[in-house]
Amino acid sequence: MARRMWVYVLAITLWGCGQQQTNIPPRPPAPPPKPKPVLSAEEMEAQRRVKLLKQFRELGFYADLKDKSDGDVLAEINQRCRKVYKDDLTMGWDDGLAKNRMLHWDSQRFWQMVSGGSILPARKPYTQTLEQWASISLGAFKPEAIEESWEFADDGTGKPKEAKRVVVSFTCNGKRHELEPKIRGNRLDLDILVPINGLIVETGRQFYVDHLSSLAADVLCLTRDEVDGLARKVDWFFSTPGDPIDSIVRKLNAKRTGWEKAEAPSVTLPADAKPESVVSHVIQLSRFGTDAGPVRMKTSRVLEIRSVMLSALGTGSSYAAVVESDLGLKVLIFRYQGPRQGWWTRFFEAFDMPAEKYKATFDPRDLPPEECRPVTSKEKR
Repeated sequence: MARRMWVYVLAITLWGCGQQQTNIPPRPPAPPPKPKPVLSAEEMEAQRRVKLLKQFRELGFYADLKDKSDGDVLAEINQRCRKVYKDDLTMGWDDGLAKNRMLHWDSQRFWQMVSGGSILPARKPYTQTLEQWASISLGAFKPEAIEESWEFADDGTGKPKEAKRVVVSFTCNGKRHELEPKIRGNRLDLDILVPINGLIVETGRQFYVDHLSSLAADVLCLTRDEVDGLARKVDWFFSTPGDPIDSIVRKLNAKRTGWEKAEAPSVTLPADAKPESVVSHVIQLSRFGTDAGPVRMKTSRVLEIRSVMLSALGTGSSYAAVVESDLGLKVLIFRYQGPRQGWWTRFFEAFDMPAEKYKATFDPRDLPPEECRPVTSKEKR
């Protein structure tokens, strides 16, 4: 009897708990998310400008305005722009030059060459240029007693004489140095930055160039960390004057994708093949298109091989080699793509994108199939 009573008590207790649970009021629904504010075109433009400016300031640019807010710095940039162009700064985001326009007004760090007319020797253009490069070098380059002399061809016609030689001399680090820029029509010879960089190596800074076109270029004096930071933060790739690998890699990374999908020969060497062996193999097998038909390199010398990072080829290192030959200076990009594809290779003209006239190919008619084969479209994908 007692046992049956306990069963009744337990049943009533459980029934009561169930009744209490059913009487619990339902949880109120979560409030709807607040709608994101819709920004006007002007507000979106302002946000993009502030973001880009912040990235530059984090890398140390616009140091003369370091105590001002981002808004005040943008106002100062507009003021500097108005003094020259009578209008506020226009970014033009779609052409990829917004970063150049934003940094253009940091007069302590930025120099630009824009050649639209003739170079006038009477104005000492290289003297002015060396002084301007010194002003953006943060003390790394200190030329003194700059002298500039021009020689002209005498054609006997009495017309304006054509310049045939220019010599620029200056004192730096207590020694006298002499440069002989090449006559390049209506633009300066930026290759003189190569020996100048040799004079400032110990400062930790070098002059770097962004070639915008055949007549325009931006020059900055940067540390290696600043070069890497500009590439990482603002997607800006610079090349070292006189360094063909830097020039090609910068252009290929800026181009992003597409170039790697072009027809490219591959070499079936093992994954552990030394880069020097791959380069030697490719040189022996390659033919270059000329007006007289495909030819091989008669003489060649490998000047440098180093690893490079190319975004279009995915993660991991690729290699680049500078090859001096009777067909000119060339850069070979190569990378191991797996046992099926072997080593992907492609030659480029030094300091420029590949010219179709000198496109390198392997001729399958006189090479065994295991030594050379084109990459198929399926393998590219």
